[in-house]
Amino acid sequence: MTIPGSEAVKQASLQRLEKLKGFLRHEIMQQISLRQAPDLRFYLDTSLEYGMQIDAKLAEIAEERALRRETAATENAEAETETEAETVEALATDVTEQNA
Repeated sequence: MTIPGSEAVKQASLQRLEKLKGFLRHEIMQQISLRQAPDLRFYLDTSLEYGMQIDAKLAEIAEERALRRETAATENAEAETETEAETVEALATDVTEQNA
């Protein structure tokens, strides 16, 4: 069972369920007309917390990838600007040399 809260809250909830086990077995027997009461066992389900950790990690990875893409796009734009400036400078030098 999934119990939100701190570890102390989870353990207290499990202890409470263990104390109520006899009552719960009796109620189940009456509700579904059983001759023998089922054995009830309570375990903490940590899959929700684990899933949340996975979601957080995936979000972190997606954020890192987006940042890398943004950085790469900025670097490419800067490189293109430098190349254009070099081309303009080379053309200006050619024109100056031709006029001289």
